[in-house]
Amino acid sequence: MWRKIMAVDIVKKVVAEFIGTLLLILTVGCNLQAIRQEDSGGSGVFAALSIGSILMIMIYALGPISGAHFNPAVTISCLLSGKIDVANAIQYILSQLVAGVVGSLSFYALYGDGIPFGPSPRQLAMFKWYHVLTVELLFTFMLCFVVLNTACIKKDNQYFGLAIGFVIVAGGNAGGWISGGAFNPAVSIGLDISDFSASGFGWSLQYAIAQVCGSALAAFLFYVVRPEEFGIEVSSTSYRAWTSRLTCEFVGTFMLVLTVGLNVLQSQVDASDPLNEAAVFGIAATLMCMIYAVGPVSGGHLNPAVTTAILASGRGMLSWTEYALYILTQMVGGVCGATMYSWLCEWRTFGLGPYGTFSWRGVAASEIIYTFVLTFVVLTTATVKKNSHTQDLFALCIGFSVVAGGYSVGPVSGAAFNPAVAIGIDASNALVRGSLWKFVPYMLLEMFAGVIAAQFFRVTHVDEYEEYSGEKYGVQNDETNAQNDGKEAAEDSAA
Repeated sequence: MWRKIMAVDIVKKVVAEFIGTLLLILTVGCNLQAIRQEDSGGSGVFAALSIGSILMIMIYALGPISGAHFNPAVTISCLLSGKIDVANAIQYILSQLVAGVVGSLSFYALYGDGIPFGPSPRQLAMFKWYHVLTVELLFTFMLCFVVLNTACIKKDNQYFGLAIGFVIVAGGNAGGWISGGAFNPAVSIGLDISDFSASGFGWSLQYAIAQVCGSALAAFLFYVVRPEEFGIEVSSTSYRAWTSRLTCEFVGTFMLVLTVGLNVLQSQVDASDPLNEAAVFGIAATLMCMIYAVGPVSGGHLNPAVTTAILASGRGMLSWTEYALYILTQMVGGVCGATMYSWLCEWRTFGLGPYGTFSWRGVAASEIIYTFVLTFVVLTTATVKKNSHTQDLFALCIGFSVVAGGYSVGPVSGAAFNPAVAIGIDASNALVRGSLWKFVPYMLLEMFAGVIAAQFFRVTHVDEYEEYSGEKYGVQNDETNAQNDGKEAAEDSAA
């Protein structure tokens, strides 16, 4: 009898959603409780990593069973995108909400206390309610957008769980200090219920509305950037194809610069909160996740220095017209992202370097060296023909280039490594201080580093300049990967 029940497809899917959501919310609650307990040794530095990790491993564990949504906002975005039917979506959401309640009761039993949900009085003294809800909307959008573009597409990959889990690392570090970083109606309602007896039902419904709006925005942009997923055939040179590519570059750069600004402004807005030691890690996570999401469409440059390096490397991957459109879109995305983080923080801003006692010589060395690292890694992992060793790890390599450089020279130059980041920071700072010029030397240094990286690439990857058969814009397609894997296997056998 039990086996017959469990053999029903929807039953095992609903159970999978219950297990994954329960463990996710239990991990969220335990991290928050550990931070609140003075003697527990809890730290918020790696809380987002802990929560992102449980999400990632449960996605890999249960994704083949249910799709591993674990989040009503994700289920709604999948429903709007035609990836799940209405009946299953309703059952998924009910399972997730019940799991949220059970998870909250579990950590309540463990700690003997609930968690007040919503912005604290201190947060409301620094931000308006609409700033708080906007943060929830934006990072729920990012989460759903990454899910749709990595786990819900027709082409298989092995990085979907990594990309989705690390959205929590990105959003938790960037926006957690403003809204608490729920990004999930099941988390919002579960946490709110855990403290119901003490403070009544709080902000969970307002949060859930913002999160559902973020999921709807993700579904709309998924339709814009992935028309083939909806059965729409698009020529690579058509207006629709260019809309998809440029939208990807804008959205990815916007989210990257937004994350940079929110991480940096945290210690400036809240004097009682020191600079987040995991800030660079969170910024790198955003870059990695957005590259995984938009890379197969636009190449996932998100950086004029990267676009410059790809153009300078030759191989016909970009024309001059394409190069200009990409850079313009990235710059606009950077300015919009910077305007958003400044608005969210009551129009507070920060400027470019040099910082402290360092000079422009230090800035030049820092930006050239680590922009070179970043662009060289892009060229050697994401644009090569023989890429079987990195075809699922390319964005991880690119993201960790930011980790390497950010912690190394951040105190010197600010570790921009990206002209779109530089112009965004400088433009938002000019709104307050009226000075807009520092992005120019940053941009020139970073573009120069991209050109140098391309020249070294020409030396180290001579075989890339045989007849190039890869996909344009910097990411290989699946057919090309299969061909290249076969060539590599044949070469290895001959050797």
